[in-house]
Amino acid sequence: MAKRPKPWYFEERNQWFVKINGKRILLGDHPHNLRPPKKGKTGWHPPDFITQIYQELTSSTPASPDAVIVILDSFLEWTQNNRKPRTYDRYKDFCSSFTKLYPNLAVADLTSRHVTDWLTKNKQWNSTSQNLAITTLIRAFNWAVRNCGLKFNPLIGMEKPKSIARKTIISDEDFAKLLSLLDESDPFYELVVCAWDIGCRPQELNRTEARHFENQHSRLLIPTDEGKKEIARAIYLPTDRCLTIIQRLVDRYPTGSLFRNTRGNSWTGMAVKCRFASLDDKLGKRFRQYDFRRTWITSKIKAGVDSHVVAKLAGHKSTHMVDVHYSVIADDPEFMLQQSKK
Repeated sequence: MAKRPKPWYFEERNQWFVKINGKRILLGDHPHNLRPPKKGKTGWHPPDFITQIYQELTSSTPASPDAVIVILDSFLEWTQNNRKPRTYDRYKDFCSSFTKLYPNLAVADLTSRHVTDWLTKNKQWNSTSQNLAITTLIRAFNWAVRNCGLKFNPLIGMEKPKSIARKTIISDEDFAKLLSLLDESDPFYELVVCAWDIGCRPQELNRTEARHFENQHSRLLIPTDEGKKEIARAIYLPTDRCLTIIQRLVDRYPTGSLFRNTRGNSWTGMAVKCRFASLDDKLGKRFRQYDFRRTWITSKIKAGVDSHVVAKLAGHKSTHMVDVHYSVIADDPEFMLQQSKK
């Protein structure tokens, strides 16, 4: 008699799986508030909710190759091997959430109604998150059509909520107030000063290393295989203060990330978000790291820098992203009035 498959823990992905009929099936993420599990003499001991999902899965008809959970798991495995870690993490969060709700759903039975109900249960998601959630599922099934022999995408044509375009611009006064609340010895002070002066993407700044620094050109050079969209990325350091900070961090951290918190860990998106949240009451508003990039790009446009130059400095291939998503000068009536008089 064949052994009954049991859940097992994938340490690198911090997830639980079970193998049925030769197919690896994702059961869910291991909770971050629990210690990583250890394999005992009798095997792995998963958390209770993983055990429940496993029991529900194995008590029903074994998953077929066309089960939603199998398709999404295969898609995640491909994404992990072929896309940036940030893309994989975003896809994993949405796929894991969906399969946790529908562990036994067959692709043949999947409709947009399942997705709508899933979004309804995640009330904390705004329209941007809902848009990304639907996009992830559609992307997964499009991939399965091209790579797994799936006949058609059951979610094709599903309408998505519009993403919310953030338009926050940080004024000089607000930035000065922010700096007044931080000690110059605070690693967060170094991060926000460079974010303000340089205007690069948050992930670019947070992952910068000493090997990227070119002192003779006052810039950071991200190689092709590490840059977004697989293009080399030159990030110039336009002020003495940001150049001084980078030089100091290069000496302090010859390997690994330059920007680190008080514990010596690289800044993450969540860690930055928490620091800004801790300043809400004193600032009277919430800042996000991406707001610094939007502010920088808008200030360059207002200063009369050619949009093609701004696009190159910002790391874009064309002016489209600058024109559509970042430059919000049209929302400044005083500036627009001045321009109309020229």
